[in-house]
Amino acid sequence: MKASSVVLSALAAATGAHAQNAAAVVSSVYQIGNYSTFLNSDVLNYNGSLEGLPWALQVQQDAVIIYRAINAGQAAVDASSAFDTDGSSQVLSAYQNITGTVKNTLTNTASKAAVFADLGPLVRVSLYQLKTAADSFANSTIKKLSSAEVSPATSAKADLDNAFNSAIESYGGKPLGD
Repeated sequence: MKASSVVLSALAAATGAHAQNAAAVVSSVYQIGNYSTFLNSDVLNYNGSLEGLPWALQVQQDAVIIYRAINAGQAAVDASSAFDTDGSSQVLSAYQNITGTVKNTLTNTASKAAVFADLGPLVRVSLYQLKTAADSFANSTIKKLSSAEVSPATSAKADLDNAFNSAIESYGGKPLGD
């Protein structure tokens, strides 16, 4: 094989790896958004009664599933090199597309603090755990984005930070920074 063919093959493989890594992160982000929709539904269905206990258990299970999805996204980011322009744009778009869903879930979770009552400490711990994992995932991802996507991604993260902290405060917790 000629040297030019080897170089072109290496460049093609590297470009494919960047796209594949971004695609894995995008997939994780959309999974988080989908699971957030399930969590939102279960939060809204919990009514505080004994009959509602299965919904409370489902809320906890949903939080665990989201936590695992965030960790899968973190692993994908950790395995990635910096995203190229197209990959960065796709990752940012995915983040922006789920931000409203996640914020809505957090708002609804906050609004149900009185209903969760004695289960509130469990919800608060889950919120702390999810915020910590989400912050790590977002911060790691932002470091891999192209410069044009950093500011809007940071803004989307700030929106989610505010929503997380409002929900945490609703359950008697103290807001977290990064």
